[in-house]
Amino acid sequence: MSDTSGDYLNKLAEERGKLSRLVMGGAAWMIGGALVVSSIGLAVWAFARPELNQLVNIFDKLVTGILALVGAWVGAVIAFYFARDNFESASAQAQKSFGMSQNEQLAAIKVTDTDVMIDVSTALKAELDFSDFDATVLQTAFIAPMAAKGYKRMPIFDKSGGGGLGVLHLSTINEYLVKLAVKPVAPPPSPSPGRVPTVEDATLGDLAKSLPTGITLQSTVAFVPRTATLLDVQIAMKGQNDSQGKSGMGCEDVFVTSTGDSKEKVIGWITNVKLREKAAFAG
Repeated sequence: MSDTSGDYLNKLAEERGKLSRLVMGGAAWMIGGALVVSSIGLAVWAFARPELNQLVNIFDKLVTGILALVGAWVGAVIAFYFARDNFESASAQAQKSFGMSQNEQLAAIKVTDTDVMIDVSTALKAELDFSDFDATVLQTAFIAPMAAKGYKRMPIFDKSGGGGLGVLHLSTINEYLVKLAVKPVAPPPSPSPGRVPTVEDATLGDLAKSLPTGITLQSTVAFVPRTATLLDVQIAMKGQNDSQGKSGMGCEDVFVTSTGDSKEKVIGWITNVKLREKAAFAG
């Protein structure tokens, strides 16, 4: 991608100056050399054949051909060099304009606009308290309802206040259950302390305890106020991903609350799929 900084432009001007001198100098030497060789050859030929008109015609055609050949060579070199740089500059400008246009259009779309956020009052969801996690079996509370609807994710809300506790993705459940199903090569020397969940009876609490240190179901979602735009949603999602680092599961969901506080009741839900859809349309 072309740079437009002052140092780059100065360097580019210097390189073009060197190229111009090289091309023109080479052209001059080629023309001069060709004329000298042609003159000598014609002089020798003239002594043998003194017809002046024929000599002039041949010399004229020879010079015209040499000039056309050198001109084509100079034009091809300069056109290649400058056209390549112009193409890179135009490509960079187009990409910059596309990015600005997309961000500007995302900034014009409110999260409360029609067909942007999911209405949580009618969405498939789990309404629980943290104290319910250990009694909520994944197979019955999440896998079966999602399979029946053909969904791949399901939000969890606080049943007492409507706050967002997280979004459980089918891929996260499957990954956890696969780990439970895989038997170790050799049995541990002594039984593991506490509960040992199985694929059939694993609970939301078991899954939550298996997450990397510092990661919770709620930390995998971001929160924005109801006055936010889709550009704010995009920034919040990226910021949550950056804060989790490599140990996180990735933020793919944003909850909308009155002021953006995670303790407030959720009024809307925006997925990364909806964000990509709107971003593609804006672009």
